[in-house]
Amino acid sequence: MNILNLIIFSFFITLIPVSAFAYIDPGTGGIIVQVILGGVGGLILFFKLYWKKIKSFFSKEEKPEAESKTVQDDEQKKSA
Repeated sequence: MNILNLIIFSFFITLIPVSAFAYIDPGTGGIIVQVILGGVGGLILFFKLYWKKIKSFFSKEEKPEAESKTVQDDEQKKSA
């Protein structure tokens, strides 16, 4: 049996409901909601801060020559 098939089978076998006779109190439910909301907020903040870098990494567009020349001129002025 392929290892990937074994992993997939193991994942799906854990989804079969079994009576646990366990109790999750409201405090635990609140913590779970806070973790989910914090994770979503963290992802939103991450993409908000790094969206331009991610977009430029995957885009094939190059900078216009006028823009690249001004950057080169600025670098030459700083080094002089």
